[in-house]
Amino acid sequence: MQGAKPWQIGLVVLGLIVLAGSVVYQCTIGSDAVNPSSRIQLIDVETGELIDAAMPSNGTAVMFPATNPATSKATLFPAYQKDGKWFTEGRYIPQMKGIVKGPIKWISDPQSGELAPANAEPKSVQVFP
Repeated sequence: MQGAKPWQIGLVVLGLIVLAGSVVYQCTIGSDAVNPSSRIQLIDVETGELIDAAMPSNGTAVMFPATNPATSKATLFPAYQKDGKWFTEGRYIPQMKGIVKGPIKWISDPQSGELAPANAEPKSVQVFP
């Protein structure tokens, strides 16, 4: 390092020390475990019924639409509540329209994914094995 002043060398060394400390912090102290949810809320696109189901305990993936155990049809899509209103992800709406022929009366706003479910509170049903 020809022509480098002592304060410049000190600044580079200090930067390397801070970088090493940040890496150690992120890899050890700063990492928290993520706890996935054990329950999921679903809406039956044919009936508009809200369902509360336990997620599979064996860690298997869940595919949508899920099969409604009462009808044996793949009509269950994820739903979530925000500010007292029920919604679904917009990416599921084209699939819902493919299942139900004609307009879906349970979707009050296709743009936002806002739902108008048939029941106010989800009922607990065993959907996943």
